Amino acid sequence: GLMAQGVRVSVRGNDLGFTQYQSRLSMATRSPKDLADRARELFHTRYPWDSPVRAVTVSAIYLCPLSTPQQIDLFTDIERAERRDRLDSTVDSLRSRFGKRCIGPASTFGDLKMPDDGRDLVRMPGIMYQ
Repeated sequence: GLMAQGVRVSVRGNDLGFTQYQSRLSMATRSPKDLADRARELFHTRYPWDSPVRAVTVSAIYLCPLSTPQQIDLFTDIERAERRDRLDSTVDSLRSRFGKRCIGPASTFGDLKMPDDGRDLVRMPGIMYQ
């Protein structure tokens, strides 16, 4: 029930140094694609590459309710954004009903030659991860 008005990228280098970069979005969104695209752009333009990357975390920031009115600009295709939002909602409802792997990119459903009996799944010990 929330939309993000910004994205934050946290990067931990191989030397265990930690940096964060954040940016506002031109329009609030709840689309994973919009958030990932902005995070990727932010990471590639700001990270200095002085050490190899150990971990990258992407967070949605400046959250607001879905009912918040949006100010649109001249450069945003609002019909396309609404279609993408409906598509994301449909994908979320299908995944909640039939499981996470019921729908996804076609490139991931190819012949992966991976066992499907569950032996590739990693279960963390402890009650918190069950």
